[in-house]
Amino acid sequence: MIVQGQATQFIWPNEPFAYLEVQLNMNLNWKHQHAHVRILQRKHGGLKHITCFIQIHDVIHKVNIPGMAYFFPVTPCMTL
Repeated sequence: MIVQGQATQFIWPNEPFAYLEVQLNMNLNWKHQHAHVRILQRKHGGLKHITCFIQIHDVIHKVNIPGMAYFFPVTPCMTL
């Protein structure tokens, strides 16, 4: 199918696609987004190796918390 002069891409209903950095699919299966959140959790856990408190504070408050909070309004989350 051609839309505005460009061919559209077919995506299977169970394949994820990124929309505003959220991993969605047409079946509303959130396993891909949950996997993405788990990656962020592992990165957060890796901060214990940093010895400088100021660096840890900056990373947590400027990167980790905003990065995870961005997804919460659209991602149904139980205990991951």
